[in-house]
Amino acid sequence: MSEETLYCIGCGGPLQNTHPEEAFYTPKALDAKENLLCQRCFRMRHYGIHAPSFFDEHAMRKTLDDVAASPGALVWVMDAFDFEGTLPGSLIKLSQSKPTLIVLNKRDLLPKVLNDQKLLFHLKKRFKDYGIHYQDIVFVSAKKRQNIDALLDRLESFEPTRDLYLMGATNVGKSSLLNAMLRATGVPQDVVTTSKQEATTQSLIPIPFDERTLYDTPGLLLDHSIQRFLAANEAYVLMSEREIKGRVYQLNPEQTLFFGGLIQLDYLTGEKASVVVYLPQSLNIHRRKLEGSDAFFKQHLGTLLIPPSGAKLTYDFTRLTLNPSLKQDLVLPGLGFVTLKGVKTIQVRHPKSMRVFVKEAMI
Repeated sequence: MSEETLYCIGCGGPLQNTHPEEAFYTPKALDAKENLLCQRCFRMRHYGIHAPSFFDEHAMRKTLDDVAASPGALVWVMDAFDFEGTLPGSLIKLSQSKPTLIVLNKRDLLPKVLNDQKLLFHLKKRFKDYGIHYQDIVFVSAKKRQNIDALLDRLESFEPTRDLYLMGATNVGKSSLLNAMLRATGVPQDVVTTSKQEATTQSLIPIPFDERTLYDTPGLLLDHSIQRFLAANEAYVLMSEREIKGRVYQLNPEQTLFFGGLIQLDYLTGEKASVVVYLPQSLNIHRRKLEGSDAFFKQHLGTLLIPPSGAKLTYDFTRLTLNPSLKQDLVLPGLGFVTLKGVKTIQVRHPKSMRVFVKEAMI
């Protein structure tokens, strides 16, 4: 008779204790009576050590196929602040074939001047543009445990005969949200491993929920987000935990803004204008004249203009010329957005596979 497979309670991976260099290793005996963590989860949970992920493109595709083939419903967790940067196309397709409840996490990061009604109006328009189907939308903050009871009430009545799959891009806070939900139902401590590192969850984690099962799933990897170009410690620093307040810059034509060494925003033509930057406060912003900016970029990338640094300086950049109309947001997936008003022509230098665009202003 084969031994029962035991799973890490932190990331959901199948535990093994014979190969320390392989995935889901634990030095402990595999005892079904004990709640066990793999070595990776133990180090992240107790020491904050960033460990490599074993969740790759193949595993991601298998997870999506398994969920698509199931009769379950989708609970799609998005980042309310960085919605455009945490939007997997695979979940858009899934929402068109499954009952879907959208949970907008990190609501507390958006400026207080943006009320729920205005935010909801804006998001509904964007969901329609993307072809996202859904039954309802709920705003929450897992970190501050805001509106968690309302979410639980909504989940109780949402497709009550189906299992639920908690899905979303990496670092939208799915596992933190699940822990907040469990705390609200009386579980005294966090169960699922959480980290600012992408893909903390490595496999499906089943959680009993009423008379059905709620599955936490691995975060889906996105190629169009700036987070893919950062080392783990740099991505960690750029993840905000408090309200992101706009930083206002007055720009004249022929001036440049550098957002670390990641983005270069050149103001080419127009009148004197204001731009409001809604990016992580930890991201250094440098303003200078446009003349000589390319040489300045090459000279200071990785030193004055950081992040990125070290081994992450090898990716290719491209330039995009835009002509914003009236008041629009320049969307920088994985970072945030910049509100442009009265700007005629700009040019944006950004990593080549990053998707940069303008849309109707949110604030």
